[in-house]
Amino acid sequence: MLDFLDHPEKLQQMRDKLRSLRGEPGAAKKFAAIVVEELES
Repeated sequence: MLDFLDHPEKLQQMRDKLRSLRGEPGAAKKFAAIVVEELES
């Protein structure tokens, strides 16, 4: 933890990497809509 406080750029790199892995916003809502659509048909 102290390393991140001493080197905030490392923390920013970790944030950026996690954001890139997260994917497009709204994916969970889109997936839920697909499931509801399938259940209704």
